[in-house]
Amino acid sequence: MHGFKDICKLNTALCRSLKVDFKNELDIFRASLPDVAYEDGTDIHMPARDCYDFLLLRLIAVHKLYERIQNCCAKAANYFLHGIKMYHFFEISTLIFAVLAKINDLTMRLGNLSTILYQRLLPFRKKLPCNIKSNGSPHSETAFVFPEKLEEFGEKNFDKQSCATLQDAHTNMKEKLNNLLREDSKMALVKAKCFKKTDVGVKVKRETKEVTASLNIEELTTAEAMRLFIMKEREQRSNNLTRCITKNIKPHEWLGAVKVFERKVRHGEINKGLKVFRTFLEAKIN
Repeated sequence: MHGFKDICKLNTALCRSLKVDFKNELDIFRASLPDVAYEDGTDIHMPARDCYDFLLLRLIAVHKLYERIQNCCAKAANYFLHGIKMYHFFEISTLIFAVLAKINDLTMRLGNLSTILYQRLLPFRKKLPCNIKSNGSPHSETAFVFPEKLEEFGEKNFDKQSCATLQDAHTNMKEKLNNLLREDSKMALVKAKCFKKTDVGVKVKRETKEVTASLNIEELTTAEAMRLFIMKEREQRSNNLTRCITKNIKPHEWLGAVKVFERKVRHGEINKGLKVFRTFLEAKIN
């Protein structure tokens, strides 16, 4: 479909415009110019006219890119405007039409700025020296003739047509609504039927007892019992931290206490490890 093809072309042109960095190229050329005005007879280095021609050609290419964007906006807008007339996806078509209008407006501003910049830069071309070795260059005077001025961007015809069409569509819709409101409503009276109340019973409230896990420190008297407790809590903490016994203990505190206990057991200090870990649990849980 032509409208969506124009949208794809517009997207491609916008992506290319994002990659254009004409300001950087202009700064590079400006940096090659001498900083001060020298006396007569002083040998100074000046950039050749070829470099300046390349800069102007880049500016013309940017101007042509803006023309491409504006043409794609016009073609796509005409397609979606036809959809608005037919009330086909009215909201989506109106949104896309508004986006195209905004892109077209920004493109006109940037295009006119490029036109003004070209008119200001072109007179300085004659003041730069020509390169003798560039007679066969594609940027020489015999290969390309620079225009005196670029075409200015103006409002396309579809802008005025679209505004008039949208106004007509709004007026037609308003007239239809007014006609509907003026019409006499033909409503027949219907007698409400009385139905017998059905017995649905009495609501039963079931009380659920919350099962809270508790810890008996006196059961953790051996290293094996402590290992089983640690394994069980480690699995519950990984599944659901809110339902385990050690939910109030922070993860780094739990890991540190487990490492201390395992280190004490590894070095043969089982009783000391049990005492330290039980004291830690009593302080954090109770």
